[in-house]
Amino acid sequence: MEWIVEGVTLRFVGITSLVVTLELGAEAHGAMLVNCLLAGFLLALAGLTLSTGARTSIVPIKLCPLVKTCAAALLVAGSLL
Repeated sequence: MEWIVEGVTLRFVGITSLVVTLELGAEAHGAMLVNCLLAGFLLALAGLTLSTGARTSIVPIKLCPLVKTCAAALLVAGSLL
């Protein structure tokens, strides 16, 4: 059940970023703010996953914090460039 919720959450983050950027434009301050907030949210989820999933033997859960951190970095980089 937790994997389903996390998958829906990650899709919501991506769709929110896409819709806001398309509606406001990539250079709008509102779009930059939303993307930076979503990046912060991804970093918080990465920290939570790192602290709770560090003891598991499941490889995708161990890679999840890295993937979320990279996604957050790409959101910030896309907002600033």
